[in-house]
Order: sequence, then C-alpha cells, then structure tokens
Amino acid sequence: MKHTKHYYINIVLGLMGAFAFLITGCSQSEFSKRPPSYESYDVLVGKVDILFVVDNSGSMSTEQKRMAQSFPNFVQSMDLAGLDYRIGIITTDVESRNNPLKDYGQGKGALQNGNLLKFPDGKSYLDNNSVNIESQFWNTVQRQETIDCEESNFNKSVCPSGDERGIYAALLTVNANKEQFFREESHAAFIFLSDEDVRGKGLANTEYFKPTQYDYPLALIQTVKERLGASTTMSAHAIITNNESCRQQQIGQANNSNISAEIGTFYKQMTKPGNNSLYYGSTGEKLRSYADGQLVKGVVGSICSSNYSASLGSIKNVLSQKKSTERLRCQLIYGDTTLDVRLDAGYSWSLNEERDEITFTPALPAGASFHLDYECP
Repeated sequence: MKHTKHYYINIVLGLMGAFAFLITGCSQSEFSKRPPSYESYDVLVGKVDILFVVDNSGSMSTEQKRMAQSFPNFVQSMDLAGLDYRIGIITTDVESRNNPLKDYGQGKGALQNGNLLKFPDGKSYLDNNSVNIESQFWNTVQRQETIDCEESNFNKSVCPSGDERGIYAALLTVNANKEQFFREESHAAFIFLSDEDVRGKGLANTEYFKPTQYDYPLALIQTVKERLGASTTMSAHAIITNNESCRQQQIGQANNSNISAEIGTFYKQMTKPGNNSLYYGSTGEKLRSYADGQLVKGVVGSICSSNYSASLGSIKNVLSQKKSTERLRCQLIYGDTTLDVRLDAGYSWSLNEERDEITFTPALPAGASFHLDYECP
C-alpha cells in the first residue's frame, strides 16, 4: 500500500524468509540501481553491550568484592531472559597533569583512560559463550591495585588516582571501541560503581578539580549518539553513595582520615532521561531531553548494601524490556522511498514520520528479530 507523504511501504511477515526474499526477489541489476546510502540490516531484540565502570581507588576493594559476589545471579538471569550480551570492565582512572600514566605491571596506561581490562582468557569482553564467566569476572572486577593501595596504608606512590572520572572514562571507551566492543543495533548499558562523585566531590571541588565538559552526563550521551549512531539506545546505572547515611558509613569503613566518600550526584543524574537538576558547566545547559528517546531510565542502587543482587536484578529488568520502537538511522527521503520491515507473524508496525521511528504492536520480546531496508538521503 502507499503510505502518506509518498513512502512506498512493503510489509513482509515471516522472518525466516527474509534472506531468501533478498536473494531471489531482486536481480543483480536491481541491486546495482540502489543508491550507495541504502540501509539494509537485521536487529536482534535483547542485544546488549554492558560496560562496568569500576572505581579502582583505595577503599573500594570491599565494594568490588560485593560486585563479584553478586554477578553470578546477574549473568544467570540474563541467560534466562535470552539476552545476547557483551560485558566489559574499565576503571575510573583517567590520565591528567597530576595523574600520569601508570604501569601496575600490565603496561603503562593499560588500566587508565577507558581501556578495556583484559580478562583471564586474554579477551577484552565476556559474552554468552565465555567459559568460567563468573570467575573471570571476579578476577577482573576485584582490582589488585586497589588492594595494594589499601595494604600500603594509602601510600600515594602505590595507589591509583583518587580523581575518579567515570563518565569521562566511559566516553573514552566509546570513542576507542566503536567496533571492538560496541555492536551495531545493540543497547549500550553503563554500570557505574563508585563511592565518590565525579572528580571526588563533583561541583564542590576546588578549581583545578572542577568537572570539565567531558565529565558531564550530556558529554557521554552526545558521544554515544555521534559514535554509535542516533538509533542506538543507552542506559546508565549507578551503584553509588546515594545518601548522607551511606556517605558516613563509607568514611567509617575506610578507617583513614585521608579517605572520604561523596554522594554520587553526577552518576545519579546520568541515570535520568529528560529534565534534571544538573547543569552542563558554564554554559548552563540542562541535560533536558537531548537524548530524545535514546536514553532509557536507569537504576540507582546503594554502594552500602551488603550485596548488589537487587540492584543488578533491576538493571537486568531494564535490559530485558520488550522493544516497542526502533529509530531509523536517517530522516527518510520524501518521495518514492521504499521502507521494508520484515517481522515474525503475529506482529505489526507503524511509522511515525515526524520522528522517523517505527512502533511495533505488540512490543517485541528478547530473542525476536526483524529486518529493515530503506533509503537514506
């Protein structure tokens, strides 16, 4: 049928026949007539790339261990939900004028600047096919440099940086790992674990340690959109010092007058789409609804909990939500544009032309997939 605004819309139900249709339904000469900007791709619902951003500064070994202990239930629940996942880990340590590149026995800078940490099998991420996934995660999220720092009584020459920059570190990972970790048409999830705010005290820092433009939630959202594509959805989740009672508990746990803890305001705001109270540096720009449906509401958990299973369970629920919409990669051409959407039988779709967004009825569960063909300008 012909859709308003002169799109030619073709619906082909039955996913198993999608590839056969492409091969047998079009001749080579027909393919050669297509413009170079023709988009043709499959989307698997429940495809997620999960980046754990772990504070590796002194005083965090207990929290790292809790995360390791809580991970088995998390990964098992993702398997049961049918999610296709990748899991990576980075630290909050970013090189700066007062924080040079360090070795830690793994190569200078290997644990800094958003570099994906190596798992015991030598790979930079875990997935559904990884062996001994629970022990591999434990041995990587539990940081030896953190333990060494605490055992040295927080000797600065031994310790990782206390200038925690989790959002900036995640931004660097997105910039450097567009294809090595993050996949096309995959949901990008960021899980922040820290007992401090960004750069320690967030907006309360002294002048030198004031957050830069790269430390704000908006910077990471912009980078995901620019590097991974406007159709990429994302979510941020924060297991942090979430209130004053927890802050005091964290300070007492460190048992060192030089160690502090701060409420993770920046990380908390990172979990919220739309309006929030955090402004973007001197420009006074709110996060607002810049993400425009790209940022999914995340989970905030307490770092003071004895385990993080409940928080991780809530995060799994976000990641396994049914897919009700799909944003196209470009604004469709007005005129004789063909949009093919191939779905399993029992599902239908409609197009929101103002947003260039497809809506599925009913929403698609994890494990379902669909195929799209359309022209871009």
